[in-house]
Amino acid sequence: VETSSKDIIKVTPDGVQTTIGTTTNPPTDAVIGLDGRLYLTYNNRKILVVDLQTGVSSLWTQLATGRVVRCGDFDDNGYFYTGGRRSQLVVVNPSLTDIATGHYANDEIFSIRVYQNYLYLVVRIASPDAQNPELAIWRHTIDENGNVGDRELYLDLTGDEDISSRIIN
Repeated sequence: VETSSKDIIKVTPDGVQTTIGTTTNPPTDAVIGLDGRLYLTYNNRKILVVDLQTGVSSLWTQLATGRVVRCGDFDDNGYFYTGGRRSQLVVVNPSLTDIATGHYANDEIFSIRVYQNYLYLVVRIASPDAQNPELAIWRHTIDENGNVGDRELYLDLTGDEDISSRIIN
């Protein structure tokens, strides 16, 4: 999605670009779902979905009050993991019920990706300490029912001046 025009551009493997639609605001994150549609987060409670064949966008779900999210990703079972600033980690199940996990309730989640039954998150911790660095990549196991396991420090980014001064996506 282009920031200035807000056009949704499809780029084929050979580089051919086609405008397939337009969105009202530039999203903060985008991911292709299991159904082949494009899901957009906007740093608010709404998650939009775009049909890539027609270019038509619609509201996929609106999260509960206080769950302002900026990023997210799907697992292989259709669960959507999402979060943002002080929203905590939220799981949207396939029936579109959103469940707060309690993880990162006071923190800022910059990026979320699912890979091989793990959930990876870039998080700035609001109250860092010896076990919780200010900026890090954390990971959690996830199961086939969307349940999120305990967090595990994957990579501490706090001491790297080149990285810690930037927003990581």
